[in-house]
Amino acid sequence: AASDVYKRQVRAQSNVVPAPTLGIPDVLALGEVPSDPAALTAYQQRLTLVGQALDQAHRVYAAALQAHDDLRRRAQGYADRLAAAPQRARDDVGPLLHRAEAALAEVPADLDHARSLLAAVDGYLQPRGEGR
Repeated sequence: AASDVYKRQVRAQSNVVPAPTLGIPDVLALGEVPSDPAALTAYQQRLTLVGQALDQAHRVYAAALQAHDDLRRRAQGYADRLAAAPQRARDDVGPLLHRAEAALAEVPADLDHARSLLAAVDGYLQPRGEGR
């Protein structure tokens, strides 16, 4: 389980900005399992805390990677909508969308920048009544 979290940490920190920076506890630092009942109880409590920390790190790093995937899908949805939009809309918002797609393709991808660009695209593509 810890090795999966380490792998996810490396992927997130290599592929997205801002990347989480949680520490990942070393299970081996707990040492040998004690035989004394009182020491065993304390060991189990520390082991529970390590497990909770690993679970949290897994969730946080997975969320960062998921955010990247979600933004890529959102950009693709906008690209599909824009393809069917009038030429004026394509001319106006196309460069923003292309820049968002480029930001998401970079390694590491700047999620905040892409999110801001996609918000602008979204604002432009929202129905505005007559004239669009």
